[in-house]
Amino acid sequence: MRQWMVDVKIMCRQHLIGEYREHFTIVGALRKKKRMKGFVNHNCLELSKLQERFDELKAEMLRRGYKPVKQFEVPDTSYLSET
Repeated sequence: MRQWMVDVKIMCRQHLIGEYREHFTIVGALRKKKRMKGFVNHNCLELSKLQERFDELKAEMLRRGYKPVKQFEVPDTSYLSET
């Protein structure tokens, strides 16, 4: 799992859609209360930016004429402060 944090306007189709899908994998792991410390510590995830980054990806997909349909909601991440 990774957030690339590259400007969405320069991402190719494959990377744009790939990172969009990764956000749902991240949310699934968070809902199951999986340990995410390694991803956060190695700068693969910026949990505080999940929603903002998802919104950027979705807006770019819409701008390109793609039809992202999934709803996105960041779950509670307070459990992570305990790990």
